[in-house]
Amino acid sequence: MPGPTNENLYTDRDLDEALDAARDQADAAPDEAFSAGWIEGVEFFHRYLTERKRLEHE
Repeated sequence: MPGPTNENLYTDRDLDEALDAARDQADAAPDEAFSAGWIEGVEFFHRYLTERKRLEHE
């Protein structure tokens, strides 16, 4: 099984668009607690991927 690569599969724009789409989905959710949790999780993952990508380019 091949190991991980340093190749970036997603651009910064891809990550930002995914974050915006997830926020739109969360805003449409009828449950306010679910919506808040969803946004928090997505924003965390967005920060993780952005930082990981930055570190790979150092």
